[in-house]
Amino acid sequence: MKDLKRRVTKLEQRVLDPNGLVPGSDAWRTHWYREITEYANEDPQARRPRPLFPLDAFRDFMRNAPDTD
Repeated sequence: MKDLKRRVTKLEQRVLDPNGLVPGSDAWRTHWYREITEYANEDPQARRPRPLFPLDAFRDFMRNAPDTD
């Protein structure tokens, strides 16, 4: 049973991103939408270094962004 638990834990670690979220889940999407939006709304002169955004999160964000000028 310990071996099975260890194997499941290893698999979970592979599936979760560094934030502990499952990629593609609603919680993951909410987290990255918030991060991308905050970054976009910051003053360019005052921007602090940010972690790299996952490409899938950025694509999803752009796909669902409203059409504005």
